[in-house]
This record gives sequence, structure tokens and C-alpha cells, in this order.
Amino acid sequence: MLDQLDKWMSGWACNVDDELQVGNLYINGGYTHLEYKGGAYFFAEGFNYPWKMDLKNKLDIGHVGLKTQYKYASVEANVASLPYVDGKIGWNTADSLFFAQVGMGRGQFVLARTNWSLDDTTAYIHELDGNWRFKFLSKQMSAGLKYGNHKLKLSMVSIQSDPDIGGHQGYVFTDTSSIGVYDMVYSYSGKDNAFFWTLAYANADVSVEGIHREKVSGAQDEKRFFYLPVEASLYMTMVEYRHWRSQGLYRRDRISLKAVAGLLELDIPYIPWKQGRFHPTLAPNQILDNSMIKLLSLGFYNQDYRIYGEGEVPLWLAGVRYDWNFSPAGWRINPYVDLDGFYVDAKMELGRRVETKKVAKILATTDTLNWNLTATGAVALVGLKVESPHKAVYADVHLMQLLPIYYKEKHFNLAGGGTQSEEPIEDPEQSQDVVMHPTLSGEGDRQSYRIFRNGFAVSAEIGFRI
Repeated sequence: MLDQLDKWMSGWACNVDDELQVGNLYINGGYTHLEYKGGAYFFAEGFNYPWKMDLKNKLDIGHVGLKTQYKYASVEANVASLPYVDGKIGWNTADSLFFAQVGMGRGQFVLARTNWSLDDTTAYIHELDGNWRFKFLSKQMSAGLKYGNHKLKLSMVSIQSDPDIGGHQGYVFTDTSSIGVYDMVYSYSGKDNAFFWTLAYANADVSVEGIHREKVSGAQDEKRFFYLPVEASLYMTMVEYRHWRSQGLYRRDRISLKAVAGLLELDIPYIPWKQGRFHPTLAPNQILDNSMIKLLSLGFYNQDYRIYGEGEVPLWLAGVRYDWNFSPAGWRINPYVDLDGFYVDAKMELGRRVETKKVAKILATTDTLNWNLTATGAVALVGLKVESPHKAVYADVHLMQLLPIYYKEKHFNLAGGGTQSEEPIEDPEQSQDVVMHPTLSGEGDRQSYRIFRNGFAVSAEIGFRI
């Protein structure tokens, strides 16, 4: 999906599912193998080499589900090997005029194996390696109305996560999160036309932590070396129109038009020294073992870093899809193409505060970092669906490619020597909020983009019905 000199991202998945129906009981099960990885290079003060950050994961997940359907209600339970378990209860009137569902789930998850590494292996800190893990509780609720060809559905999903450190030693990454997703979907389905309108809102309050755990004289010692609170809000609306038209006895094509508008807002709150003395974004001194801390009292390892700021990512997308539908001798052959144009103009302004600890005071230096990304292009997708008579065998294969028309990334280098202000603080308890100062510390542009190496994806699905 992304392959550039300073950042990369890729992934692949394989999934096998099966379903069995016995009366009003539905039994499903499956296996999923999932791999993904990503990373980036960045520079940090005090080092002559760039840091490399890698996130990767490999998951093998088995799952089993049961669902019982009655005239007015349904009961569903699912179990996965993450581990994860959930249950759902649904209810509907006899004419389906009103329907509703509630559910709850609980599980644990290892999001990624996180690795920070430095090419200079002689440095006191040249590698941090640990799993990013957490446990979570999910709740969902939906309700809707259906009248004639009209349908209205309201949904809510809530996810709460807590740290999952357990007995793990070394470096552990975890988070405390509160996520809410709310949406409304209206749809109309006619003989030859269909219309969909979606309104969605999501908010997230996430605090990511890096913990260093070690045994000291037989006792468990924990030090937090990383803390990053992030608040995010997403606003989105989407409209889609579909039209079917007959092209002879064995052909009925479909054309779809859609438009999407969205806005993502990000905020990393500033925590003043007085309120967050023990909550710096990065505290290198806490990364070291206790025996090494006693040897290093100056330089990079005696500094704390605080990152704060805000940004927004507006997105506009519009597209068209055409499905050909051929039905020779009972077979269904469905080639399709999808072309979506998009425009993104992302902006982020970050404040960086570097605090150097002294005997009776701290010296604070602040500057402002800016990052902008503007991109215009298209997402092209081509695919083919094939179904045998009675749907005994079916297959779906499609290719997707991101086609950039304009791509420009502009940033201010973190390691540059920009305008800075020094703030002596005689009494840390009287610390004042920092005022960000604009700086131009090495503006850089990235316009490189390689087709089939960036924004490329392929999917293949095959199934059997007995």
C-alpha cells in the first residue's frame, strides 16, 4: 500500500469461512490469517543516525458463531481465539416495521509488535522492542423502521480499552481508549432505482503509554517512558444512487454514483509541567535500566520531551461504478469497474517542548513544527464475479490502484535549527504554559510516487455452496 524511502506499509490476509443451517439454527466457523506491517524513519536530537520505527503483526484467528432466528427475535453468540466473545439479541415486529438489536463483547488484542531501532549500536539506547497490547469491552445498539421501500436505521458502537500489561517484562506499549461511533442510514429500494444516505460521527479519546518493567532486588519496578494523549473526531456524510437497466433477455446492468465528504480533527493536548510532571511525551531517562540511570545524568538522557498540537484532514470523494451482468445458460458473469476521484488537504501543527533538568530548576525550549499534505487523484478498481447455476460455485477477484494526479508533502524538519525560546523556571511548581513560536527549520517536499508500489491492492474470493 505504501513504499517510499522514509515510510512504508503493507499487509495481506487469507480467510476461510463455512456456514451450516439446521432448521432455524445457523452455525458458522472460520479461520483468518492476517499480516500487516508499517514503519518510518525520523531524526532525533542527540543522535547522528536516524531512528527507524517498525510496527508489525501476524495473527491466526479461529472463530465460531451460533445464531437462532425466531419469528420476533434472534439470539447470536460468537467466540474467537484472540480471545474474544460477544453476544447479541435482536427483536422485530411481525411485519418488520420496527427492528432493534443490542450486543456486548469482551476481548484482548495485540495490535502490533513495536520496534524502535538505531543503526548506531554503540548508543546506550539503540533498540526498544515490545508488544502493543490491550483488553477491550465493546457495546452496540441499533434500531430502525421499515415502511414500504423506505428504511431508516440508527446505530451506536462504544469501545472501551484498558492496559493489558500482565506479567510481561521489558518494554510494553498499551493504551486506555474511549471510542464512540454513531451513524444514521436511510435507504430507498425501488424496482430499478435505489438511494442511500449515510450520516456518521465518531470520536476517540486515546492515551498511548510505553512502560519499562524490570525486576529490581526481587521487586517489580515500572517506569513510564512514553505518554501520548490524542483526541480525534470524524464527521462524514455519503450519498449513493443506483440504477438498473435491462440490456436484453440475459443482461441487466447497474450504474452507481456516489459522493463522500469527511473531516477528521486531531488534537494532542498540552499538559503543563505543573500538572503533568510525570507525563512527558518521551522521557529517555525512564527507558534505561536502573543500573544505567546512575551513570547518565547529563545530555539527552536527562531531558524530557512534550509534544502537543492540532490538525485536520478534510476529504472529498466522488465516483462512478458500472456493473455488467451477463446470464448465459444460468451462469452469472459480472465484470465491474469503479473510478473514484478524491482531494485531501491535511494540515498539522505541533509544538515541541524540550525540558532539561537542573538541580533547582528546569530549562525549557519550545518550537513549532508544521506538516502539510495535499493530494488529488483517483482510485481505480476492476473486478470480475462469476457464479455457477444455483450458486454452487462463485468467485470474485478485483484489483485496486491509487492513481495520483498531484501529491505534495511539505514539512519542517524536526532536527532543524529553527528559532527557539529558552525559558528558565526557577520553581517548577510555578511553571507557566508555553507559547509556541513559529520556526522554519528545513522545509522539505516529497513528490515521489511509484505505481504498483504505492496504493495497490488485490483481492480474490472463492466459495462453494452445498
